[in-house]
Amino acid sequence: MVDNSNFLKNNSFDFENNWSYIFYLKGKLEKIKNLNLFNFSNQIFFKLKLEEMNFLRKENNFLISNSANENVIEYLNIIILNKSQPNSLLYKKLVSLNIIHFFTISGFHFNLIYLFIVFLFKKINKKIPFDDLIAIGFLGIYLVILNFKISAARSLLFILLIFINKHILNYKLNNITILSLCGLIIALINPFVIYSYSYILSFLITLFILIAIFIFKNYNFYLKALLVIIVAHFYSVLILHTFHEEYNIFSFFNQILLVPLISVNYILTLIFFRFNFFIEKILSFIDTLFDLLFEIAIVIKFKIPIVICLIGCLPILIWKKIKLHHQIRFEVLNTFY
Repeated sequence: MVDNSNFLKNNSFDFENNWSYIFYLKGKLEKIKNLNLFNFSNQIFFKLKLEEMNFLRKENNFLISNSANENVIEYLNIIILNKSQPNSLLYKKLVSLNIIHFFTISGFHFNLIYLFIVFLFKKINKKIPFDDLIAIGFLGIYLVILNFKISAARSLLFILLIFINKHILNYKLNNITILSLCGLIIALINPFVIYSYSYILSFLITLFILIAIFIFKNYNFYLKALLVIIVAHFYSVLILHTFHEEYNIFSFFNQILLVPLISVNYILTLIFFRFNFFIEKILSFIDTLFDLLFEIAIVIKFKIPIVICLIGCLPILIWKKIKLHHQIRFEVLNTFY
């Protein structure tokens, strides 16, 4: 961590997109006294008291597309490579619409890829016995490209454990137990990850989604899907707003409207990202739609105390406990009668 704001203010640089800038830094390393979650999660324990900084050179980054449309390039970088520019207008627009999590790589995207590959192989040749493993292998390669992003790693590990549970353990573990194993394995590999907001959000939101699926499992498909989306949105807002303030009051309706479109767009983008004409048309259409939604967005600001967040998490946990108790009781009665 570089610590010398005055020095940096006096040495401004005009950075261009798609370039990496190499600098020579000289200074004194000092131990950070008041460590926060960011420091722990990124294993930053020292700061550099900067004394000298010289520009050395700039290097051209890998271009995911040779499109002349900068918006398209930025969309592709976010969607495929998980590279974003937090100060860009496009990024701020996605944040304002509360849909940025549908664009940064997460378990949502890995599940889409997995299901698409399995579906594709079943359509091409129903005799292929290892379609699950082929999909898992592809996701493993993609995870390396993404530099082991936490939410993507959790998703891949979850899919792998479900595969083992299905084919080796004969469904002895439930999905919540599998999720717990994922969290434990990732934390054992890198203990500092438990301080990461990404780790906390990824596992907690997935946990509440799995609980909702369990609670509403006997409902019809469409009602169950709607209720799960409501639960996921409610708890993501509840947890996120312990440290984030802005909320678009139309965000829930945006998600209902956009999830099917974003899902199809994600798969098409992965397949056709090198075909400029096609991908420019798709992403330009989506960007126009986002502009319309952005124009009517109404953003309010609020924060939720951690105590309120914890209390808010209790009802669904109690509901799950009651549901599980009734299920066990029903199964016991069926055994005797």
